[in-house]
Parts: sequence; C-alpha cells; structure tokens
Amino acid sequence: MKKILIGFVLVFLAILLYIVGSTSVEKIIINQQIKEFIGHSQLEYEDVVHKRAYYRVNLPNYHPEYSFDPMSQSPIRLSHPGDILVNLVGTFREAPAWINDSLAFFIGGHSALVGNDDALFEAIGFGDVPVIDHILYPNSGYPNIDDTGVYKGTNYWFSEPYTNEFFALRMKNATAGDMQKAVANAQEYYDNRIKGEGGFNYLFIMNKTTKFYCGDVVNRAWSSFTPEGQSKNFNLNKDGVASMQNDMLVSKDAYMYLYYKLDGDIDKYYYI
Repeated sequence: MKKILIGFVLVFLAILLYIVGSTSVEKIIINQQIKEFIGHSQLEYEDVVHKRAYYRVNLPNYHPEYSFDPMSQSPIRLSHPGDILVNLVGTFREAPAWINDSLAFFIGGHSALVGNDDALFEAIGFGDVPVIDHILYPNSGYPNIDDTGVYKGTNYWFSEPYTNEFFALRMKNATAGDMQKAVANAQEYYDNRIKGEGGFNYLFIMNKTTKFYCGDVVNRAWSSFTPEGQSKNFNLNKDGVASMQNDMLVSKDAYMYLYYKLDGDIDKYYYI
C-alpha cells in the first residue's frame, strides 16, 4: 500500500512539474511576442481628449490589416468577424487573490469570438445554480438549469476595455468564407442554449457535447471544419487537453494582429 501511495504521489508531482514547466514556457513565448510586437510599432495618432494612442506595427512578412483613420473610426472597427479576443487576467475575482492569480497563470483569463455586426460570442459561468449541480447535470437532452453557457452580445472589448490588457488574434490564411463558418458555428452553439440545452462546462475536458467554457467556444468554432484551400483543420489547442488562452496565443495557426494595454491612464492600441 505504501509503495502504491508513493507511486501516486510521484505521478502527481511529475504531472504538476510538467504543467508548471510547459505553462512557464508559454508565458515566455507570449512575453517575447508582446516585446517584438511593440518593438516594431510607431505612433500613428494620439487622441488627447479621450486619452488614447494608436500605434502601427510593421513586422516582416505581415501586410497591414487595416486602412485605419483614428480620427473618423471607432476602435471597435479593429475587429472583424471570426477574430479571437483573449485576455490573461484572472476571472475569479471574488476568490482570494492567490487563487485568482494562480488560475490566471495556468489557464489565462477569458476569450471570445467576434461575430457579424460587432457581435460577440462568449461562454459565461457562475449563475444561480451551484457548480456541482452543473457538473452532475446531464450533458445533453435536458434543458439548461440556468442562464450559463454560450452568450451573444455586443462587442464591448474595444469600446469600453474591461481589463488593462488584451490581445486580438486572427487565423493564418483564413478566407472570408472560413471566418463566416466559424461565426456560424458559434451562432449554432448560442442557438442551442436558447433552445434550452447546454450550459457552462466546469470540467473542461469532459462533457463537451453541448456544454462550453470560453476557450472551448473559440476552439470548436474554428477547428470543426477544414479551411478553404487547406488540407487540415485549424488547431488552437496544441496540447489536446483543454483549450486555454495561453494555447491560443502560442498557436502556430493564429497570429496576433492587435495588442491593447492600459499604460497609466492612456489606452494604447498596437495593431498591424
């Protein structure tokens, strides 16, 4: 019995060490991406009244995504249907700081998929029903027990940034048709919730038929079809376990086209 217990402990420690190590590597890669992105930027326009600054990023092998005039266009126009919005800020803000920060380190913060007409698809959890009830509730074939799950609303990330840092990603070589397929998938997930099925998936790697968490909405919307002119599906979940925000930022199938940072009291937008 003692040997078995020691074996379980060693396996647990090995898994924990792997997770900490791989997450640390992802964080290093993400920080390098940010440094390179900002390092190739030049101030394009500064809105003194609204305390906003816009920086054009010039990176090799990337063509400008926008013809952007900050004087006449809202920052919300920086996003297109199918784009992915990611932040790494902990979303368990009512929990003790060390729990929130630890979860942010390992899984990131939140992600969402941009829809048509400035819509936004995201998964929202923690409703009126205890988490354990959600976990024990059947995966499909029964009505959702509260209003958690996939939501569709207005894209608020650009108009009123709710966090002091976020990223916007786009899939490499994705066509307009691919973008609409991803949006249509997210719309289907939302429609199913409205019909009464689904909910928020607190188990992440299980119950993935009609239940979703935020990264799952994005990854499944993009990975469930073969892009036009390509031989394999997109993959935003490189480790194949749970679709976390860190995975999206280091995915070889996506690239960062915008980075937002609150610097003091100045909203700074860096974009290709």
